[in-house]
Amino acid sequence: MFGLTVVSQDQPAGIVRLGNAKVLVSLNHGSPAGIIDHFSIGIPGFSRESATRYLTQRGATPLQGDYAGLHIKDPDGVNVQISQRA
Repeated sequence: MFGLTVVSQDQPAGIVRLGNAKVLVSLNHGSPAGIIDHFSIGIPGFSRESATRYLTQRGATPLQGDYAGLHIKDPDGVNVQISQRA
């Protein structure tokens, strides 16, 4: 949904690195699982209306959050904050 692709991975260690041209997110599968309140993705030229339309068309439910921008839940229920890129 965010245009990220697998940049690299370490299958024996259970690590997948996602991004565009460089690594932006590194996902690890390990124990114990960490607790994440939310993470944020900054978009150049962010428009709440445009982002809401884009996400809704793809089956996501945009939410108002306590922070700037808007929020959706990822597949694990973690808040993803979407806002203007700083």
